[in-house]
Amino acid sequence: MSPQTAALLKVHPSNFRVSGFTSDVPLRELRALADEHGLPLIMDVGSGLLTPDPILPDEPSLSEALEAGADVVIASGDKLLGGTQAGLLLGRAETIQKLAKHPLARAVRADKLTLAALEATLVSGNTPVQQALHADPERLRVRAERLGDDLGMPVVPHDGRVGGGGAPGVPLPGWAVRLPERAASALRLGEPAVLPRVHDGACLIDLRCIPEDDDARVTAAARAALGALD
Repeated sequence: MSPQTAALLKVHPSNFRVSGFTSDVPLRELRALADEHGLPLIMDVGSGLLTPDPILPDEPSLSEALEAGADVVIASGDKLLGGTQAGLLLGRAETIQKLAKHPLARAVRADKLTLAALEATLVSGNTPVQQALHADPERLRVRAERLGDDLGMPVVPHDGRVGGGGAPGVPLPGWAVRLPERAASALRLGEPAVLPRVHDGACLIDLRCIPEDDDARVTAAARAALGALD
């Protein structure tokens, strides 16, 4: 702390994980420190998670950061929020009003289409991101087995990942169809393109992020990719 200190900023590592003998300072303790020195407290939660999610126990939410005393919370409009790419500012009314009057606000403000997309995301209730996060593992197994039977390929347990700057390293238990590794290129370049995971010498198709209505299209694409190997 010095006369040059303008604010306290805490940044959550939303796209990487530090393991070992590490620790951080709880936001409530930083609130007390900020009050002691008359400074605003800013929290960058990164991922845009609105409320706590038991599937992501270590991912801070916007509501928790506000309740812990942050003057301003920064987050993304995409990632775990599941909307359009944008930056979000939440916080105390007087703080947000002050920021809105700053000359820089006009240069970085969101346009009407972005605002409309954000509103649609917030009122939709169940975004594709939430659907993928909370997909039923048993239903994923049934779908994977159906795909595996159609292709004559085995189904294996597979832990998905959130990716895209949220909940790094958190496993999402599920299932995948195991294809030869060489099928990955044909799948990616096919029509429609299918993005599998290449891992441990195999090409893995995990249906978690694919709407069930598209399973037949994935089956046709995988069959074509396997045919290209002959």
